[in-house]
Parts: sequence; C-alpha cells; structure tokens
Amino acid sequence: NDPSFTFFCGTSWAHADETCMLRCPSGNSQDCPAELECWAFTSCEEEKGLVTEDPTVIPTPAPMVLFIPGPGGAQVPVFGGVDYSQYEPTKSPAPSSSSSPSLVPTLPPGVIAQEILA
Repeated sequence: NDPSFTFFCGTSWAHADETCMLRCPSGNSQDCPAELECWAFTSCEEEKGLVTEDPTVIPTPAPMVLFIPGPGGAQVPVFGGVDYSQYEPTKSPAPSSSSSPSLVPTLPPGVIAQEILA
C-alpha cells in the first residue's frame, strides 16, 4: 500500500483522520484549502469530500462606500465608511549629523514623556 494514500487535509491530524475530506497525496499543504494542512498516516481509506455550509437565503450586504472630494473635484471612493482624508501623512525625522549612534533611545515626535511600566 502506498503511504501517500493516507495523506489528508485537516485543521489537525485528528481532524484529518476523522473527516477524511480531501487527499493531499504530495504531502504538501498547498494541495489543501487555505485553512487546512496536509497530515500523513491517517486511518482514512477514501475521500469523503469537503463539507461546506448551506447557502443562506439572505444575500450578503453590499460594502459601504463613501465618496470624498479629491484632486480637481473628482469623487474618490472610501471603502468601509472610513474617511481617511482627515489623516495627515506622517514624516520621518531628519537624520542626525552625529557619526556615532546614541546609546539612549530618543522619543518619537509628539511624545513629551516616557514612562517605564513595571
């Protein structure tokens, strides 16, 4: 008997051994759906197939899209209902002219104190 016939996909060895849903004869998890891995030497003898959830009667709602004014008056879509135009881009501080690195860490811009939590 070829041992690769016992290689099945599952979330764990026990899951693969219990469900016998899908073979992965190469032994590679890339043969399995994204959430599953390939497990060797299960007691499975044949594939039982992937079990999927029944389709729902209610359709999935459409994603919420807002439009904000963009360059030249263009309407720019903002997905998920978050208006990112209110955020300013961040800038890295200019490099120092020091030739040797500081042994004391510096605080990021806008931070005025440092607390050490025990």
